[in-house]
Amino acid sequence: MLCKDSWSQGTLLSLLQGSEVDLTASYKLSADLDLSGLEETWEPIGQRGTDGFSGTFDGGGHAITGLTLTNSDIGQGDYTALFGVINEGAVVSNVSVDVVFNDPQPSRSNKGAIAGESFGTIDGVFATGFIRGEDAIGGLVAHNYGVIVRSYARVDIEAGGRFGGLAGVNRNGGTIAESYAAGTLAYKTGGDLPNTAGGLIGVAYSGSAAERSFLDSDLAGTDKAVGDDGSGGGVGETDVIGLATDDAQSEEVIAGAPLNFDLDDVRAIDPEVNDGYPYLQANPP
Repeated sequence: MLCKDSWSQGTLLSLLQGSEVDLTASYKLSADLDLSGLEETWEPIGQRGTDGFSGTFDGGGHAITGLTLTNSDIGQGDYTALFGVINEGAVVSNVSVDVVFNDPQPSRSNKGAIAGESFGTIDGVFATGFIRGEDAIGGLVAHNYGVIVRSYARVDIEAGGRFGGLAGVNRNGGTIAESYAAGTLAYKTGGDLPNTAGGLIGVAYSGSAAERSFLDSDLAGTDKAVGDDGSGGGVGETDVIGLATDDAQSEEVIAGAPLNFDLDDVRAIDPEVNDGYPYLQANPP
């Protein structure tokens, strides 16, 4: 199992515990992984300030569970995610991650289940769980400069700055397509959501794009897909919509315009699977 074509639990644990593993290689998960017990020791793969992850990671449709943070050694400006930085040209695909980032420093920022910062491609990935933090909090990615496609997040979020169900911040060059978010959003001080919160994206800056994507507005508590920090930026595409829960679980709505999700070969909807939300055939929950 310990080969570059098969990223076994031992190899992944070595990465999380800081051992030297090639961050430019191609890996594939050979089984589900339970990371319980690493709460006080792990650090994200390719943490900020390192070379980041430049390889390919194929989850093979497997699940990573038990990703919980209590490591106080992760600094205020560092990233909290499975991958700290995903570099341009890197690909993370076909994996699911369940997280609980309710750490003893809730004011820590830059949190996402998959990546703190991504310049690469995230394809066919989904996340579940709970994330609590301050600013740049996303169900999947904190800061997106790359491509997120055919992915989704069912993550409940409590934050205070820029936060979104899928991405905290969609940066210049960041593209989100054929993706969705279905989780609750809460302002950590209570009351109404701030302007910098969005059901899909917290804040999107000029040069970013989001298309053929949606949020469950009933769960999010808002039909606003993208927040606004007053900078005058925004997504270049507008095919991002808020759906009531019933519509988010409707084959007719999901397969119809403007979403046009492929429910034949890529996704499927089954009331008994994923609570009725669309799921990935190659990476089922």
